[in-house]
Amino acid sequence: FTPGGTSVPNIQRAIDPSASGGIINVEGGNYDVSGGLTINKGLDIRGAFYGSAGTSSSRGTESNLNDATAPSSDNGVFTISTSSAVSLNGFSFNGSKIIAGQPANANLSILNNRMILNAMPNNGQTNSIYSTGCNLTLDHNYFQTTGFNASNSAIMQVAGGYSGSGSSDMMTVTNNTFKGIPVWTPY
Repeated sequence: FTPGGTSVPNIQRAIDPSASGGIINVEGGNYDVSGGLTINKGLDIRGAFYGSAGTSSSRGTESNLNDATAPSSDNGVFTISTSSAVSLNGFSFNGSKIIAGQPANANLSILNNRMILNAMPNNGQTNSIYSTGCNLTLDHNYFQTTGFNASNSAIMQVAGGYSGSGSSDMMTVTNNTFKGIPVWTPY
């Protein structure tokens, strides 16, 4: 579908009727995701640059997910409420908090995206928080923060996912570029 709505005017309206295991293709354009997106089933959500590395210089018109929510908000754009496989692939994200937790045993792949993130203003805040037990794959993404806050903890934080915590996390972080902020903080 396209922004401005041919058959589906926004991404949530494409997610809701989709069957588990379905594929949603999001064409290039600007999408306001400030109200958040809830994913409650396994889906493969593909932006205009599905399969093209976030660092690629040949990316043209992106599927831009724009979040105007205040950086101090604890809400993430994506609420994942399923343990089925969810893939976000080929997007450009502009905003503050990507994900703020998901259920244990979630299977989440964040692939081939450009994440331009606002520096979080308060101590201990991060741009993405994953719950213990998450099977997470981050591959071929570009993460950059705008602004600066020396007390920012990190782009990514795992609740309970530190050595000796009993965590069952399986995280694969490969071929990513991180610019402007620390990468990891155990919660």
